[in-house]
Amino acid sequence: MSYSIKSAGVITCKAAVAWGPGQPLVLEEVEVDPPKASEIRVKVACTSLCRSDLTQWQSEAQPDLFPRIFGHEASGIVESVGEGVTEFKEGDHVLTVFIGECQSCKHCTSGKSNMCQKLGLERRGVMHSDQKTRFRVNGRPIYHYCAVSSFSEYTVVHSGCAVKISPSVRMDRACLLSCGVAAGIGAAWNVADISKGSTVVIFGLGTVGLSVAQAAKSRGASRIIGVDINPEKYEKGKAFGVTEYINPDECKEPIQQVIKQITDGGADYSFECVGDTSIVSTALQSCCDGWGTTVTLGVPKTNPVVSAHYAFLLMGRTLKGSLFGGWKPKSDLPSLVDKYMKGIKQVMPISNLELEVIAAFHSGLSSVVPIEWLETKEGTPRNSLPAPPTPICTAVLRSGAIRTNRLQLEVDIMNSGNHTALFSYSSNASTIANVEMARILTEIKVLELLFAISIFVTIHSLRQGRVRGLAVWPVVGMLPSLLLSLRKDIYEWITGVIDRQGGTFIFCGPWFTSLHCVVTADPRNLEHMLKTKFSNYPKGEHFRNTLRDLLGDGIFNADDETWRGQRKTASLEFHSAAFRAMTVQSLLELVHSRLLPVLAEAHEHRKPFDLQDVLLRLTFDNVCMIAFGTDPGCLRPGLPEIPFAKAFENATEAATIRFLAPTSIWKAFRYLDLGSERCLRQSIYRVDEFAYEVIRRRKKELASGEPEKATRSDILTSFTKLRDETGNPRSDKFLRDVCVNFILAGRDTSSVALAWFFWLLSQHQEVEDRILKELREIVAEREGEGEGELVFKPEEVKKMEYLHAALREALRLYPSVPVDHKEVVEDDVLPDGTVVKKGAKVLYALYAMGRLESIWGKDCRDYKPERWFRNGRLESESAYKFPAFNGGPRLCLGRDFAYYQMKFVAASILHRYQVEVVADHPVKPKIALTLYMKHGLLVTLRRRDEA
Repeated sequence: MSYSIKSAGVITCKAAVAWGPGQPLVLEEVEVDPPKASEIRVKVACTSLCRSDLTQWQSEAQPDLFPRIFGHEASGIVESVGEGVTEFKEGDHVLTVFIGECQSCKHCTSGKSNMCQKLGLERRGVMHSDQKTRFRVNGRPIYHYCAVSSFSEYTVVHSGCAVKISPSVRMDRACLLSCGVAAGIGAAWNVADISKGSTVVIFGLGTVGLSVAQAAKSRGASRIIGVDINPEKYEKGKAFGVTEYINPDECKEPIQQVIKQITDGGADYSFECVGDTSIVSTALQSCCDGWGTTVTLGVPKTNPVVSAHYAFLLMGRTLKGSLFGGWKPKSDLPSLVDKYMKGIKQVMPISNLELEVIAAFHSGLSSVVPIEWLETKEGTPRNSLPAPPTPICTAVLRSGAIRTNRLQLEVDIMNSGNHTALFSYSSNASTIANVEMARILTEIKVLELLFAISIFVTIHSLRQGRVRGLAVWPVVGMLPSLLLSLRKDIYEWITGVIDRQGGTFIFCGPWFTSLHCVVTADPRNLEHMLKTKFSNYPKGEHFRNTLRDLLGDGIFNADDETWRGQRKTASLEFHSAAFRAMTVQSLLELVHSRLLPVLAEAHEHRKPFDLQDVLLRLTFDNVCMIAFGTDPGCLRPGLPEIPFAKAFENATEAATIRFLAPTSIWKAFRYLDLGSERCLRQSIYRVDEFAYEVIRRRKKELASGEPEKATRSDILTSFTKLRDETGNPRSDKFLRDVCVNFILAGRDTSSVALAWFFWLLSQHQEVEDRILKELREIVAEREGEGEGELVFKPEEVKKMEYLHAALREALRLYPSVPVDHKEVVEDDVLPDGTVVKKGAKVLYALYAMGRLESIWGKDCRDYKPERWFRNGRLESESAYKFPAFNGGPRLCLGRDFAYYQMKFVAASILHRYQVEVVADHPVKPKIALTLYMKHGLLVTLRRRDEA
């Protein structure tokens, strides 16, 4: 370690400086000012790399806080003290901490909190005392991190943010207690206060999670269940007290259900140690009613909002947050150091390869990895850290080999949640470095060389991700990221990527595949494609070929004249007075003779039922009656299994999978009749059976000459009367495609939207109250009508403006078609500057559009029907900002009827029942052409007139 002292006590030393978000750390000569009043200057002995360091380094949230020196977990020796410091003297061994203890403020003296009001978490990159920095490079100020900045040979901290430790304590172990390990132990001891014999569940077996485990073990917990997607962690976790292991990827049911089954209703304590807010709700649901306690202590990288059903808390569960495990640094850490050092877990080194620090950290290696730190023998400075890519692996360092100045990285045993990696500095310079290096280089084996190359490829691919949104790998492109997203919520994943990339990004699929595409959520781009240059952006050959087995040449899969002819015929029917009257009457009959009796039966039995399934049955019967003049009887008491309805849902899901796989793969599966392609073939067979039977029956009715049947108005009849170019009647295959396409439009979109609407209402009682108030006011306007079953009239449905807004808001957040597709006919440039070539595919993400702050403001993720009112009047939005019903020439013909149908159904249900979603029921979207709920919507009903 080399340094020099300038005038006025300024020290010049080495430090790893981040000059911008995500930019490589550069090894710089920095000037470190002397400590000011109440401060100390520390010679850093060991520092740890924590997940929060990595998160803030890569984050674009605070670009003005660069250049910056990161690091906040460290141990070292006091080099000098500032004015008024009596607690420390030169030579004292200390731990630095990211939150301090002044011992005099309200929080420090309360005995209830470790959130010091004077020395709390510092987020502005400066010192607590004067809001200035103590680092400079060539006169330019360098920002601090958490008022510690331990990625420097010397640093300055407030005396309240340092803790004296015994010189006998190993610094390379003690520094772990200045954040990660202490946070885990304290969460178990101080925040949760685990009791003997209890059951504990830990989500994420990283440094923090394993620290929770050993603390729970010390408290006498009888069962310690580790939850992680890496099975290797169980064997290592046993040493820390983990008794059982669950891999969520191997569970057929949601993980919270699995935990509740094996723990007789839920654990006593659960800990979220990953830093993923979506897991907080899962952890809360994994606890038992009455006394179950959930502690969250991971720092989220992205969405900071926690969403949980109020019923979990109402039933006695507790959700707590934990910062630094509740420890007060000066009051508590010294005794914790003494206790912990007696039972410290040893880290098992695997290899001694010179690697890139961050690459090793991401890879989760359990090893001690040395990296040359300061200079070569000749003194030529190495100007950046991580090391240059050629070569990444310069040598296998063996005992007694090269003793150069170096940085040592001890990577966390596990790779989950808030990781910790350990650096230590060695200052012995070698006089025979070149000779030794030459000898060692000859010993590199092929396996080590391949390993180095793989590290280089990994680093290069990940760095591309910073610019392009996702890591781009050789041969497979961005496909690994796409496949990983399938394990979670692919629509939220797409939203996150689009948001980071400013509204549009280019997805690079594997070489020689059809998965390359542009994905956008920019309203300007939508208006350009759907209206301004409509003819240049058809569905395209790829889309048509992918869905032809299911949709054929129907209106939703057709382009050009085929599409125009079908739309013209459908438009004439939709706008006829007879058709409109028939749709209103058929809906009224279905709701009052089918839907309400089914709901009454469900209420009487007091058992949960799947509301999404009921709504799908309703809209299926409705669309069949108004489009084809047939009643399949799908919605009736007992909810009988209808093979066609199930087959249709399976077919749309299997067809969607084709868009996620290379064309050659799904075509091979189709040829071999395997997997999803076999399911698709079997499902389409049942769909065709139903469609051709409907067509046969309708043709027979038309041929019978019976006036009542022959003159009936419906969509199928209109298309049956059409003639092709030669004057012959349209084929049954053409009519089959018409049937299937209109079923897709009329069955799935309205029912799926209503299911999400009722789920949102269950979480927003204030919205439901306003809808009920509106309904009561409308009913109160009736005059001279006797008592009887209430049937809403068309003119009353039209007055339901707040209900209309609430349904719009549900469609904004959960559009029935989450992603749509276009193909480029000729080279073009989108309004946001994205260049698209002939034949390129463009996806526009409707789901993401509803969640972008740039489109809907800071409350974009909130369910707020009020956003659709201006000056007390219900207003609409541009179809390119709110494209739930498409836009331009392809604007949905059935939009008005869809709103009428949804309002009539919702009002009829809400007037009679309060719909309550079953507690702990998992609600997430399914990958399909339309946004089904993957697990349905289990609900119970309570009549409005019940106490």
